[in-house]
Amino acid sequence: MRIISKACYLLKGEGKAAFRTSPLLIQDVPDWVKDDLTFINAVKNGNIQVLDKGLQTKATEKKQEELTGTIAQQIEQFSSITTEQAPAAPPERSNNNNNEQTTPNLQFE
Repeated sequence: MRIISKACYLLKGEGKAAFRTSPLLIQDVPDWVKDDLTFINAVKNGNIQVLDKGLQTKATEKKQEELTGTIAQQIEQFSSITTEQAPAAPPERSNNNNNEQTTPNLQFE
């Protein structure tokens, strides 16, 4: 299970090693923490947010397959572009990096 916590908590399971959460850090926690009373109360109060329960539904898997297919198609499309079809390179910049301001050459009569 993947969580993000707003505060530091020490979660203890019966016969399990304790797990410490860190604030503003995405962490993978063991599944036994869902039974810990501190964890349950922190989730109810909004101090811990569960990002991923580790279970993917069929809809999520299908969406990932669609996105993977779309990305693969784009890669294939762009890899077939030749140098003649590629857009022109941007104009080169001047090497005036000495931070001097250039003033126009104005002549007054």
